Amino acid sequence: MIQIPKVSLRLAIFIVLLFSSSAVLAYWFTPKLETQAMPENFEVSVPKQIGQWTEQPNPYLQVGLVDTNDKDIDQPYDRVLMRSYNTAEGEPVMLALAYAREQSQDVKIHRPDVCYQAQGFAIKSRQVQTLAINDQHQVQIVRLVVTQPARLEVVSYWIRIGNEYPVTPLNMRMKILRDGLAGHVADGILVRASSIIEDESQASVAFARQEKFLRELVAAMPSNQASVLAKF
Repeated sequence: MIQIPKVSLRLAIFIVLLFSSSAVLAYWFTPKLETQAMPENFEVSVPKQIGQWTEQPNPYLQVGLVDTNDKDIDQPYDRVLMRSYNTAEGEPVMLALAYAREQSQDVKIHRPDVCYQAQGFAIKSRQVQTLAINDQHQVQIVRLVVTQPARLEVVSYWIRIGNEYPVTPLNMRMKILRDGLAGHVADGILVRASSIIEDESQASVAFARQEKFLRELVAAMPSNQASVLAKF
């Protein structure tokens, strides 16, 4: 017959308090979602008329939003939009939005630098710029010139994680780490504009056009939805 060891009342109380305090600490140190409510479906909130640009079909297939050749996979995103716009003067811009409600070290926004390379592009140049998206707010935007044998493309994008705009993998990891240590899990979004060009000498004009388009995109959206793209 197995004998159950006797436990003093004092030791029993100590064990109960130990387990109770562990449960409380686990609750307090579990990261909490620090994000706004899930944004409206981008198909609804993003206008089909943005300034002088109107949504139009585009013969070019946009590069996918994940670093895989399977373009049907949009994870880790909760909201995705890929559209093409053009002006009456023929100034096409392709728009891609990818929103994720939770950012972690294992599941985070995929950087276009990696996605383009994974889909057969070589990066010819990369620059980081500060873009004023309105009179009061700025974002850190990355400019890429990428190429395939039959395609030359310029890309402007920013990634927002919480209230920051990381431009390198280390920036992203450190932002997520800081949030985790503070007990928070931030949301994130990729905002990407791209254009096909014939010659690299056209890149500066294409970048300027994309940045104008992105500013007008923010201005055209309802303020509560525009704040998903950039923290106001």
